Amino acid sequence: MGDHWSDTSDKTDFSEAFKILAKNYLSLDSHHLFPIIEELLGQVKITPADVAEHLMPEAPSGDATLCLTNLIEALGVAKLQEAAVKEAAEEDNKEEEPSGEEDQAATAAVVKG
Repeated sequence: MGDHWSDTSDKTDFSEAFKILAKNYLSLDSHHLFPIIEELLGQVKITPADVAEHLMPEAPSGDATLCLTNLIEALGVAKLQEAAVKEAAEEDNKEEEPSGEEDQAATAAVVKG
């Protein structure tokens, strides 16, 4: 498996890996929040270690739903951060590319010069 969940070629791989972590840390075989988490895992880059960190209960009698909700929140934040980075990169590319008018003006200046 790669460094990130989304590096795997088969979504089933990280879905199964997540379920193993949930079983190990929370003693859960299934939960109504699993489908949401599995969908988000396929959309963001997050390491298995980061996922495990969110699955570790803060107290010995840790609430599994709370841990899963914390993981969903972390995945949501990661998704927003990735979208912001992508948008910023697109804006940077847009600023670096000369517009058609600038290209025409530059060409005209060279031709006249």
